[in-house]
Amino acid sequence: MALGLKEEPAKSASFHDVDASSWYSGYVGSLVASGITQGTTDSTFSPEAKVTREELVVFFVRAFGLAESVSVKSPATKLTDLHLASDWAKPSISLAYEIGFVNGIDGEGGLLFKPKSSSDRQAVARLAYEFKTNNKAYLSKAEEILASKPEVTQPAQQIQSLVSQSSTTIEVTFSSALTELNKEDFKFDHDLLVTAADFKSGSKTIVVLTTTSQNSGTKYVLTYKGKPSGKSVEGTSPVFGGGGFGGGGVPGGVTPTVEQLLASGKPQTAITVQSSGTYGPANGKTNVQTLILDPGPTGEVSLNNIDAEQMEVRSGSVSSIKLRNAVVKNLKINAVNNNGLPVRVEAGDGTQITHTEVTTQAVLEGSSGQSGFGKIKLDVSGKKVSFKGKIDSEITVISPGMTIFIESPTAGNNQPTMLTRLTVAAADTIVDIAPVAILSEISSSQSVTLTGDSESIAKIKLVGGGSFKLDPAGVNEVKEKAIANANKALKDYLAASGDFSEILAKVLEADRTIQIAKQYGAQDQDFTNTYSFYFNRDTVYELNEALTALTIGYVPGDSADHVTERPSLPDNNGKNTLITWSSSDTNVLSPWSLYLTRPASGAGDKEITLTATLFNKAFTATKSFKITVKQLNATVKTVTGLKPDLLVVEFDAAVAAQEASWYQFNNGLQVLKTTQYPQYPNLVLLGVNSQKAGSNYNFTYKNAPTGITFTGSAANECSAEWCTIPGSGQKVPVPGVNVPGEIEGFVLEGMTKPAEDAEVSLTGTGLTTKTDSRGHFKFTNVAPNVSYTLSATKPGYSIANTAKFSLAPGQTVQAAGINIFTSPAPVTNVKITPVYFTDKILLSWTPSYSLGSSVTFNIYQNRTISVANYAGTQLLLESLKAGETYTFSVEACNEVGCSQMSAEQTIQMPLNLSVSSLQPYNSVTSDVYDAFKAMGKNEYYLSQPYPNFDSVLVEFKEGLDDGTLGTPAAQADLDLTTAKIIGIEGQSFNASVQIYQGKTYLKIDINPSVYAKSGTYVISGVKYKQKAAEVSPFSIIFK
Repeated sequence: MALGLKEEPAKSASFHDVDASSWYSGYVGSLVASGITQGTTDSTFSPEAKVTREELVVFFVRAFGLAESVSVKSPATKLTDLHLASDWAKPSISLAYEIGFVNGIDGEGGLLFKPKSSSDRQAVARLAYEFKTNNKAYLSKAEEILASKPEVTQPAQQIQSLVSQSSTTIEVTFSSALTELNKEDFKFDHDLLVTAADFKSGSKTIVVLTTTSQNSGTKYVLTYKGKPSGKSVEGTSPVFGGGGFGGGGVPGGVTPTVEQLLASGKPQTAITVQSSGTYGPANGKTNVQTLILDPGPTGEVSLNNIDAEQMEVRSGSVSSIKLRNAVVKNLKINAVNNNGLPVRVEAGDGTQITHTEVTTQAVLEGSSGQSGFGKIKLDVSGKKVSFKGKIDSEITVISPGMTIFIESPTAGNNQPTMLTRLTVAAADTIVDIAPVAILSEISSSQSVTLTGDSESIAKIKLVGGGSFKLDPAGVNEVKEKAIANANKALKDYLAASGDFSEILAKVLEADRTIQIAKQYGAQDQDFTNTYSFYFNRDTVYELNEALTALTIGYVPGDSADHVTERPSLPDNNGKNTLITWSSSDTNVLSPWSLYLTRPASGAGDKEITLTATLFNKAFTATKSFKITVKQLNATVKTVTGLKPDLLVVEFDAAVAAQEASWYQFNNGLQVLKTTQYPQYPNLVLLGVNSQKAGSNYNFTYKNAPTGITFTGSAANECSAEWCTIPGSGQKVPVPGVNVPGEIEGFVLEGMTKPAEDAEVSLTGTGLTTKTDSRGHFKFTNVAPNVSYTLSATKPGYSIANTAKFSLAPGQTVQAAGINIFTSPAPVTNVKITPVYFTDKILLSWTPSYSLGSSVTFNIYQNRTISVANYAGTQLLLESLKAGETYTFSVEACNEVGCSQMSAEQTIQMPLNLSVSSLQPYNSVTSDVYDAFKAMGKNEYYLSQPYPNFDSVLVEFKEGLDDGTLGTPAAQADLDLTTAKIIGIEGQSFNASVQIYQGKTYLKIDINPSVYAKSGTYVISGVKYKQKAAEVSPFSIIFK
């Protein structure tokens, strides 16, 4: 350090956040001992906190020894933002600037210091260098300046009152608002320390001081900013409940305070908190059997690191009870002492509640994604309860007449308001939901009234058969928003491709939003693309069911983390789903092999991933399983001499790479080298110094006796290339000799059909061969220890290449099945699904299963490609012209080529008409009345008192309803003779042609019984310009 101070780790022991073993604890102690800093509180130093520019300058001024003399001198005014500095820092900043120790920063409005900005390492290093190098010069300049400055007469701050709120809390009220706050400005006598100073919520004139424990009856005098305030306060005795303080109280028989009990980290029996404040240990947890929170209607309590078996909230302000890192089994909100006002309980980070019971007005708010209120029971007859933020809980209403408010989160809470499920088991409940807030589902068999934002209501799923009521004026708006939500979800579903989880999520959302819209009166004709959706939805659900149920079968004694035999891999689910498998290591487990190849003894266990791909019609999904294949456990069977300097050791299972030092013999026989061949995994060849004929040798393996003895021999069982093992007759290559090997395998067309007459090449050798009728090929006399690949093809098929591989001496390599494939088979089930009352169609098809690279599709419109290389199996085509005839076909393509085109499908796009006006008509008197009022696209209403009418005259315009008057349908081209109309509940209405004042109308006989209804009507059978025409459905509302 620049001052040359010695490290004093003992001086930092009072700070809880300075680890005694940390490299900096001694330096912290030195700074404290020298008076340069005293930490951020009595018990914290905040070593990780950033040092501001004003703090850094104060530290150096104190290091200069000028802290006392500078504090009573008036500050300089050249730094234009000096007013932003803390009062305690202003004199030090002013002096440091005037002596040239720090410089200002040119900025808007003049020379700036930026006192609240963080200091960087470069600045610290520069100041430390200046302090050490030019210390005397700066001190001389400072003394000169201080001697010329007048002392500052500090104006007395106007403190109006002091009130002790609890044994550790004092409220200080000022006559005017404060702009800054520092705990160091407040000092009391009788050793009462101020540990924190905060503005009271919503106020800049009331300061809440957190103090050490006050003594009842003691008068404490306040000094503010070094000057007597003229105010004093009498200490408050602590309020506490039962419980223990480590079993024997505190030394000297002093009764512990509530703050001490809750901060102790020791189990407590029963405690009542009656004062505002923050409670709980800084580290660890305090467990309380019964905890009652009753700080009064304006009280605020924060609980940190406290677990409670039973917790009851009896009072508190609207921003009152905050829980952080708290685990509560049973929470009861029973604000009986709150003057009828609601109490707010906030579940913050790390808070988990099992059960919450609400018996009075309350606000429950979740402010963390990792917190929860558990199961919530509302038993507040005729009262109001509000929810804000994330409430991922099951909420049940058991009292009648309640009002539930689902509101936007409190400012500063970044968790949007989201409720999963509300169960209403009592009558006459009102649910009011704010904009943007989300309530996924209400389940009720009772009467529930929904009010609030129509957009939010339109997203609520209603179940349970209850009576759900909406404001009549808003019913249609909610319905239309729900329909819009469903159509957006359907559009998103159509755009989903590839990942099955995305498709499933989009299908679930579309299904959910359709059901919600229907509960508000929507019909299938209100939605787009439902035919395709319903067809594919069931397939997606069936595939997901198969995906969820899919498991791997293990032999008895095996499991996913202990596999010794090949597990069974299902190839179908017994219904419509086919399953294929792939392996991350086919050398261990191949889906095409009936066997499991366990790792050699000594190689360690092997974790592999098996991936299932499930197929159901046009959809695929994957599911992966991690399994651990256990290594073999090999033991030595025999040791045999092949020639005087070569032995062979046979194990009862495959062994991994061996080391010569693991093999030991007596009588001077030494192992010099080991040789292993992959084709003989159980054998290890040992090069030795030389056997002695007739000598007996005892064999030790890995420092453990094997009990195996063999007799040395001078016999030679080897030729120039091969050795023959006596007894078994098995041949092994002589170590160090490159004995040629062989390569053989099979080529398949697709998955199973032998590829006859396919050409197979061994790259790098110029060797080629043809497959026989079994698809078999073979290369002989292949040099070992060289890298090769195989390539196979035949006319009209793909080219397949293997991965690189090599042969060991004398090895015959069995190449894995090589698959070649042709262009894809044609697609099937090509369908055109009209998107009614639009200019769109949905084209869908089913691809044939094709092995090989990915398959894409070309879509032909009127025999010309309109979309190429499309990856999906359904396509929404737009902007098709009314009255035009279109043909569509699809071909599948891969790297080899394209399939035949599918059979063409044809559609004639209908002409579009829409309603331009509806006029009440009396067929007896021939009176026509004022037209129905237009509310929006295809929506009309008639208000009471209704005219005396028995039918409605319908006039048409060309095209879809775009909200404008449009072009009237040409009278000469309009044929209404076969027109029909169906109402909301499927009932038919009489329809006939009516000529009125020279115009042709469709007359619909309306029964007065429908006056009280509102709904959608569909007209069919209309022809226009001698072609079938679609008339957009329209809604009539009788108000």
